[in-house]
Amino acid sequence: MEVQKKYVNIQLLDGNGGAKEITEKDISRAMALPSGIIWLHLDLTQAADFLNEYQIIPEKIIDMLCAQETRPRILVLDNGMLATFRAINLNKGQKPEDMTSIRMWLTERLIITVKRRNLHSIAEINSMLRLNAGPCATSEFLNILLMHITEHTDQLVDGYDGKLDDIELAIKKDRSIVLSDRVNAICKKIIKIRRYILPQREAILAISANKLSWLSDEDVFELKQVLDANMRLLEDLDAMKDRSLIIQNEIHAYEQTQMNQRMYILSMISVVFIPLGFITGLLGINVAGIPGAESHYGFIIVCAILALIMVGYIAIMRKIRWI
Repeated sequence: MEVQKKYVNIQLLDGNGGAKEITEKDISRAMALPSGIIWLHLDLTQAADFLNEYQIIPEKIIDMLCAQETRPRILVLDNGMLATFRAINLNKGQKPEDMTSIRMWLTERLIITVKRRNLHSIAEINSMLRLNAGPCATSEFLNILLMHITEHTDQLVDGYDGKLDDIELAIKKDRSIVLSDRVNAICKKIIKIRRYILPQREAILAISANKLSWLSDEDVFELKQVLDANMRLLEDLDAMKDRSLIIQNEIHAYEQTQMNQRMYILSMISVVFIPLGFITGLLGINVAGIPGAESHYGFIIVCAILALIMVGYIAIMRKIRWI
C-alpha cells in the first residue's frame, strides 16, 4: 500500500456505485476486464513520472495534463476528453478564493484526475463510493464533480453577498463608519473568482457541444443544469461587483462631502480673520505710533472696530448665501 499513499488513490469503480482500491500492478489487468472504470487520482508533483512509467495514456496528453499553469478548458481527443477546472480552496488555513485546479483525462473506462492541492469535491465522491452511492459511469463522475464544484462556489458567493448586506446595513446606521477597506477586499475576491468561472462556463458548454460516445442525452441534460448554475453564478458575481462599486461610490461621496464641509468651515474662518489680521498687522508696523495708544480706551476701541468689521463680513456673507 506504499504506492497508494505515494500516488494518492487508485480505485476500480464497479459500475454500481461502489469501488475497491487497487495497486498500480493491477491497472493493466483491470483494463482488460469487460467492465469497471479505473480511477487514478494523482498528485501533480508525481503524476508525470507515474503516467510515463506505466504508459497508461499518450505522452502528449501527459504533458497537457501535468502542465504547471492551467485555465479552465476542455480538449477532445480520440473519444477521450482532457478537462481542467477550478474549485474553491476549502483547505484549512488557505484562502477560498485562491481556487485550486483539477485536471482530468476521461474516457469511457478510465478516469485520471491530477490535483495540486486537496479538493473537497474529490473527497465527497470518495465518501459516496464508500457508501456504494457513487458514480456508475465516467459521465456521471464528471457531472457529480462539476455539481460539487459549483455548489461550493455558490456557497462562497452567497457568503460574500451576505457580507455586502452587513456593510450596507452598517452604513445606513452610521455613515461615519469606515468600511471601504472591507468593500475593496470583497470586490477583489469577486473579481478573482469570476476570472475562472467565466472560462469554466465556456468549458462546460463545450462539453455538451462535443459528441462523445460515453455521453448520453441524459448526461448532456445534466451538464446543462450545471451550465445554468454556472451562468447564474456569473450573473450573481457581476451583480455583486456592481453592488460593491456602488457601495464604494457612496462611501467615497460621503467622505468627499465631509471633506468639503471641513474645507468650507476653514475657508469661512480664513475669510473672516485674515482681513482682521491684516488690520492688526498694519497697526503693529505703524512706526509713527499706533492711533489711540495713549488712550486708556484705545484697546477697547480697536477691539470694537474689529468686532464690527467681523459682524459686517458675516452679514455680507449671509446675504450672498456663502454661509
